[in-house]
Amino acid sequence: MDPDDILWNAFLQGYMEQQPLSKTDVASIPMFVMLREIWHTALLAWLQPSSGVQGFDKLLQRTLRLLRAWETTQLKP
Repeated sequence: MDPDDILWNAFLQGYMEQQPLSKTDVASIPMFVMLREIWHTALLAWLQPSSGVQGFDKLLQRTLRLLRAWETTQLKP
């Protein structure tokens, strides 16, 4: 199992013990994760000319891989 999955599941379980979420709320989390990923990539693209962010190409490729994976697993007809 992916260490990130273990941490995420532990966080979500602990959170829901304090503040329960509906099934709809939990189901919407992957969409918000992707939106955050797009926002973060856009922010770095915007900052890149002035700050010279290193590795932007790799970040962009990573974001595209994540979006493609999300599309195939989350967007079902």
